[in-house]
Amino acid sequence: HAPTSRVDGGELPKQLRFRVYRAVLPSETSDCGAYRHCLRPVLTTPSGKAGEPQRFTDPAPPRAALCYAVTTLFAAGHESAFSNLLFVAQKPEARDTP
Repeated sequence: HAPTSRVDGGELPKQLRFRVYRAVLPSETSDCGAYRHCLRPVLTTPSGKAGEPQRFTDPAPPRAALCYAVTTLFAAGHESAFSNLLFVAQKPEARDTP
């Protein structure tokens, strides 16, 4: 879900758009901190409707450790700093044993 409030607790306008970034990490990684520079845009959401949360589904999630971040796109044309980084470790596919 895209953020609905600012760090100071104030609410964001419902019509804002958000850009989602993703980095694919080495499989042994358990933290995003060192990989902020690897974040690349995956999707920009359409403008939200008042009172409705904006949802994001990764269109092609790789089977790996992932890091996500979100930015807010303001009407004035600028973009916020990255949100908190979200680390997701995906389980490797189960393989049949011969």
